[in-house]
Amino acid sequence: MIVNGAKSLLELPVELRLRIFHYVLPENPLQVQPADFSGLLYSCKTIQGELEPEICKALAQNLHEIASRIILMNTGRHAGHEIIYTPPTTFHGWLNLTVYRTTQRNVRDMLDSLVEFHSFGFNTFTVAFREDSQSCKSARAETSPIMNGAIYLAKRVCDWGKYNGYLTTKRLVLDWSAHPEQPGVNFLDNFTNHIKADKTLEVRGLLDDAGNSAGMCFTRLPTKYT
Repeated sequence: MIVNGAKSLLELPVELRLRIFHYVLPENPLQVQPADFSGLLYSCKTIQGELEPEICKALAQNLHEIASRIILMNTGRHAGHEIIYTPPTTFHGWLNLTVYRTTQRNVRDMLDSLVEFHSFGFNTFTVAFREDSQSCKSARAETSPIMNGAIYLAKRVCDWGKYNGYLTTKRLVLDWSAHPEQPGVNFLDNFTNHIKADKTLEVRGLLDDAGNSAGMCFTRLPTKYT
């Protein structure tokens, strides 16, 4: 088989790639020195280097589409609910993505689209809440719009695990540290039943240095499939 010109490893025929991997793999892997795996390691790094830019481009496109749908859903009196983010430049950055959300009085109705992110295989996905200047305290509730929105999204996460299968994101963080709640607010009480009913998630509250409630972390629990 003749391959003309310089090609990336992924562009080579499958048969040729298998022969390369067979050539760089020691015959008795358990009886050789680590240095003897350098050829296989180089091949794996080559594939990783070729795949990561393509994966990053695909993730950027998907994130743009989700963000665009959120903007289209929030027009008129619901305008201003778009997500704010900076596209990462590395694969590691995409695996640990942070998006920022500006909240207003109707935030409870505007967070459903963020559930779409749970189909991504993030290591950590952080939703950081930013409160705008027009929504300090809700006239109908003792908690702030940020807390209302975070609690609502937390309920959606738990419901997603119950009705829509296993979450692929390893860890989801809701971060309202920019506007922490006072220690007297026990946000976990608002959806205790949701947490107990879901056996796939571990939930813990996050505190700032002053002991105020600053966020919530959902960690995916291992199952027989992981």
